[in-house]
Amino acid sequence: MELNRCYFALYLLFFVGFPTLGYFVYGGLIGFFAIMALSIICLIALLLSLIPYIGIFLQVWVIISYILPFMENMGIYSTALTTCIIGLTLIAGLIMWVVSSEMGEGKVNNFIAYHKRGIN
Repeated sequence: MELNRCYFALYLLFFVGFPTLGYFVYGGLIGFFAIMALSIICLIALLLSLIPYIGIFLQVWVIISYILPFMENMGIYSTALTTCIIGLTLIAGLIMWVVSSEMGEGKVNNFIAYHKRGIN
């Protein structure tokens, strides 16, 4: 149950918290939707980190090659908000990469099952 709350808090932060801050930082609904688009694209890039052994490198490459130019084209200049979004995406990607690379599928399932027993 705690893992679901963590995911819910992460989605709430990326889809409500950051865009709300974007509303004030970048001015109006355009900033809200621009930061929401950035959050969605960063979360899609986060899925690359699930690839064992090379996932985090692919994620960093996609951020540098595609997401940063996307920000410039959308008119989003670099602020603490965008740095926080990209930084949290990289930290979450690093955690997912370590789990997917080091544990393997069977160990991950055993790890999740063990912690679900402990929570209930």
